[in-house]
Amino acid sequence: MNSVQGLLANLSTTSPILTAAVTLAVLVLYLLAIRSGPDWTTYPITSLASLLIVPHVYTYDAALLLLTCWLLMHSARARLPRLTAAYDSSPAPFLFSLADKPYSIVAFLSTAALFLAATAESLGLLPPAPPRPTRVSRNASPPTSSPATPAADPG
Repeated sequence: MNSVQGLLANLSTTSPILTAAVTLAVLVLYLLAIRSGPDWTTYPITSLASLLIVPHVYTYDAALLLLTCWLLMHSARARLPRLTAAYDSSPAPFLFSLADKPYSIVAFLSTAALFLAATAESLGLLPPAPPRPTRVSRNASPPTSSPATPAADPG
């Protein structure tokens, strides 16, 4: 499962104090990111925080992350949110949830990494990625200068 409770179940821990502490940490990060981040980060961070906090989250609930991943891949300035969103939009982390302990923790870790990357992007903690190079078509010919046309003689 992609929730805090799923993490603790994978670690064979059912401590209510630890569950409350991790849930509170997610909630504090969520509130900080929503309060000071740009508007476009509201949906990604809200959907990620809700998946991490809610106790009954199943693997198919991660389909909510598709729009989150698309928003982060398109709008994030830094490279880390783009990379974690690309990884989370693939089936790789969720195939691990089919495995038994301890490998099923990978789905939670990928969701948590995406939440932390989106939060860091929202808070402006990550350096912007270098500009993408412009593509030049191989078939494009270089610009040619046109020969100077002589001025018409009015005479």
